[in-house]
Amino acid sequence: MSEKTIRRTGVSRRTLLAGAGGAALAAGVQPWPLSRALAQAGEVVLANWGGESIQHFETAFGKPFTADTGVAVVIDGSGPTAGKIRGMVEAGAVTWDICDSSVANSYVLGEQGLVREIDYSVVDKSQYLDGLTWPYSVANYIFSNVLTFNTSVLGDAVPKTWADFWDVKTFPGLRTMRRNLQGALETALLADGVPMNEIYPIDEERAFAKLAEIREHTIFWSSASESQQLLRTGEAVMGNLWSTRSAALAKETGGQIDYTFNEGMVIPGAWVVPSNNPAGDTVWEFMKSTADPERQAKLFELWSLAPVNPAAEQFIDPALNARNPASEANLAMQFNIDLDWYIENQERLEPKFLEVISG
Repeated sequence: MSEKTIRRTGVSRRTLLAGAGGAALAAGVQPWPLSRALAQAGEVVLANWGGESIQHFETAFGKPFTADTGVAVVIDGSGPTAGKIRGMVEAGAVTWDICDSSVANSYVLGEQGLVREIDYSVVDKSQYLDGLTWPYSVANYIFSNVLTFNTSVLGDAVPKTWADFWDVKTFPGLRTMRRNLQGALETALLADGVPMNEIYPIDEERAFAKLAEIREHTIFWSSASESQQLLRTGEAVMGNLWSTRSAALAKETGGQIDYTFNEGMVIPGAWVVPSNNPAGDTVWEFMKSTADPERQAKLFELWSLAPVNPAAEQFIDPALNARNPASEANLAMQFNIDLDWYIENQERLEPKFLEVISG
């Protein structure tokens, strides 16, 4: 992706390069002033993608907010897909207050009245890197889709590119990819020889044709925990994983499972709030608190999610930059997701994607 700023979403490579709890209460200081809505709320329910991320979100975001406000944060790790959010809202049975989702989903759901517009009278835009706030969502972290592989199975043959991922003769064994459009077409085009800076707009037919080539060699995962387990057991020899899960596997296995940021896709995560969420406006206070620079730095330390608040950089140990998807060195090997392309095309192409991978 080029340096130009994306029309609606505004994320550029230059943007990404830019850039207390109990003690405060004991001193009589209230870092997050109690509004009437917050004082009345008993809990905020946060939906994320499960596994280790539950405890890390609780440590970085949940416990500090509860210490500040007395409002409990409950984390549901069942995975806040757009379909689940839609189902809850349409059924009038919303149990989630804030969801770890995507920018594209926020536009699709927001334009249908299924998620709320962000209240920027509470959420402070100045806490975020330029281009990381939108009408129906706000960035919560930055991650990448990365090539991940099990060296104990592959031996000395180490894959370095998506072309290697497609090369089942040199690198035999099953692969794994997410059962989701995001990132699949880009990796297919890279495997087919398209340069990173020419990925968008996506040549849909070419990408789907290339994706069909790898289908019979691929297990398509539905949950992030599943993606880890497929690599951990050796059932899949390599995969297209979220960088957080890859870093966790590398640490867990002492590098036996490894990954590369080469040809990775840089993506901002996004908070969205379902319409008629149970905690009401208290959710904006919580959302604001998650942009606190020390809390952002803590989440990176625990879970390798790069901060969206540039002030967090001062709290991050430079020795950890090897696993930072938004470090200068790692960004130089990657490309940024074109969020506008997804906003305009995701809903239309998702059925075609599912048809192709199902054969």
